[in-house]
Amino acid sequence: MNISKQSAQELINQHFYDGQLTLTIADKSGKILATNASYSHALSSKIIKTLIHKLGANISLTTKSLHISRLHEYLNTFGYLIIQGPAEILSKQAKLIYTLTIMYLNSNYRFPLSNDNSESQRSNTFVRELILANGSTNPFLITEANHFGFHLDQPGYVAVIFSATGFNDALNKMSQYTVARNLRLTPFIMIVLFQTDAARQYIISHLDLTMYLGISTFSTNYLSNFHEAFTVIFLKEKLYAIDKNDFKSVEKFLPIINSNINLDNLVNEMFQFDQTPENHTLLETFWRFFQNNGRIKQTSDLLHIHRNTLVFRLNTISTTFGLDLQNYDDRTLFYIGFLQYKCNGLLPAINIADNLLLTNHRELVH
Repeated sequence: MNISKQSAQELINQHFYDGQLTLTIADKSGKILATNASYSHALSSKIIKTLIHKLGANISLTTKSLHISRLHEYLNTFGYLIIQGPAEILSKQAKLIYTLTIMYLNSNYRFPLSNDNSESQRSNTFVRELILANGSTNPFLITEANHFGFHLDQPGYVAVIFSATGFNDALNKMSQYTVARNLRLTPFIMIVLFQTDAARQYIISHLDLTMYLGISTFSTNYLSNFHEAFTVIFLKEKLYAIDKNDFKSVEKFLPIINSNINLDNLVNEMFQFDQTPENHTLLETFWRFFQNNGRIKQTSDLLHIHRNTLVFRLNTISTTFGLDLQNYDDRTLFYIGFLQYKCNGLLPAINIADNLLLTNHRELVH
C-alpha cells in the first residue's frame, strides 16, 4: 500500500487536530506528500530521512516538540506522520491523531459482494454492509444474516475496540465461540456486531490493558450505534475520563441532565466561550477542579497556582455561565456539558470513520 498526495492532502484538510500543531505526511522514502505548514517552515525531506533513521523499528518517536509515527499495514511501512507543536498539546493529541490517520489511510478488506469468499471475508463484508444499510435490507444482507445466525428483525449492539498493539486470537476468532460478527477496519480498530449479553461478556473478558472499548446502546439502527460506539471510544482515548470497560462513571450523572438548565444551551455557550487561550485555560482549570472532587488546595497545588487565582478562575466561570461551581449539582452539570462539548468536538473523527467505511463500500460494489 502506498499513500497518494491526494489522500495525504485530504487527511491534512480534515482539521481534526489542534490548530497549534503542524502535520506533515511523508512517503516511505521520506518525501513530503502534504503538510499544513508553510513550506518555508516545513521539515525538509533530508531532516525527515534522519528522523526515520532514528525511528528504526519502533512505531513512534516523540521529543519535546515533535512526534513521528510509522504508518503501516501490519508489517509493511507505507509512510510517516510528523506532528510538531507545543509540548503540552503534542503530548495530549499525538496518539489520537495517529489513530485517526491510520483509520483514514488504511483501506483493508476490499472484497467483492459474493459468497465465494472465506468466512472472515464474508463477516467483514456483512458488518460493513449492515452498518451502511441504515435500516434497509437487501437479499445479500438477509442471506448473510441467516448464514451467521444474526437476527435482522431484532436490535443489537455495535462495539468498537481500539488496540495500539493489535488483537489477540480470542478477539480475532470470537465468532467461533459466540454469535458476533467482527470487522478489522484497520489493523488497530475492530468493529463488532452482536445481540446478546454473552457476547458482551466475552468481549470484555478478553480485553487487555492496551485496549479501549466503546459499546453502543441496544438498537436496530446500526449506523447510529456505530456513531455512538465511536464517540465513546474517542472520548475514552482523548479525555481518559471514562472507566476502561464501561460507561458507568458518566451514566450515574445522567439524571442531572433533566434539571432546569438546558444542557444544549450550556454546550453552545461553552463553544462560544472557548475561543481564546485565556478562556480555554479557564475550562481546563475547571476540568482539574472536578477531577479533584471540588477541592481547592489539591487543585491549586496540581496546577501550581495560588488558591486565590484558582478561586478567581472558578468565580469567572460561575458568573459567565450562571452556575455555582461550589454546588455539587451545578458542578456536575457543568462537567456533563463539558464532556458533551468535547464529544461534539470529535465529530470530524466520526466523519473520518464514515468516510473509511464508504470508501470501502464503493470498492465493494464496483
